[in-house]
Amino acid sequence: MSFGAATKSCFSKYAEFSGRARRSEFWWWYLFTALVSLPVAILFYVLVFAAFVPVAEQVNPDGSVPSDAVGDISWGLIILGGVLMFVVWLALAIPTYAVWARRLHDMGQTGHWLWLNLASLGIVPLIMAFLDSERGANRWGEDPKAHERPQAPAYGAPGYGASGYAQPGAIAPGYGAQPAQPTNPAQPAPPAAPSYPAPSYPAPGGHPGYQAPVAPPADGSAPASSDDVWATPGQREDQPRRDDPPAQ
Repeated sequence: MSFGAATKSCFSKYAEFSGRARRSEFWWWYLFTALVSLPVAILFYVLVFAAFVPVAEQVNPDGSVPSDAVGDISWGLIILGGVLMFVVWLALAIPTYAVWARRLHDMGQTGHWLWLNLASLGIVPLIMAFLDSERGANRWGEDPKAHERPQAPAYGAPGYGASGYAQPGAIAPGYGAQPAQPTNPAQPAPPAAPSYPAPSYPAPGGHPGYQAPVAPPADGSAPASSDDVWATPGQREDQPRRDDPPAQ
């Protein structure tokens, strides 16, 4: 915000204590009040000095002032300078405190900080006016610098057309008639699996060391040998075992 724009804004919001004001608006206005108050203050002191000129002309060589010289003071000039200075101060004080409160609001602070001026602590809210604006809207209004801040791009769900070409200006490629594909020739039948002869295994008795069991006698008598698999347990117990020691 420029100097002229800040001055115009503060005059248009002369007594508006609500809302927000950015740093440039406040400090440009602060400079404007200083530029206006300085010549008014100089004029006031010139009028006061002029009011005491008749008294200064009556000063004795020893530095004393006659008692009746006080009546020669031009009180009209002092009153004129005081009234002029008060009017200018009042004219500038209202928009100054208004933009000061809006500056505090812009930082997210309450305008009640300005009550510190009554305790001669106005330097505290004045230093606070150096802080930057609070990003985004707050309870006092929208961000005055929102249009200057970089905006985050908005990402939405991508949309795709039916043919897959959703970009503007994209041209779908055209495809001509495709040539007929040659048919596959008949494949020969796979060869039959080879037949393998069934393996022949020798009879159980043909293995070396194998002793075929002896069939039990037809008359039910005891088997001839204790190794006969058809012997009953009692019959086997009567026969000596192979691993028993020989009888002496």
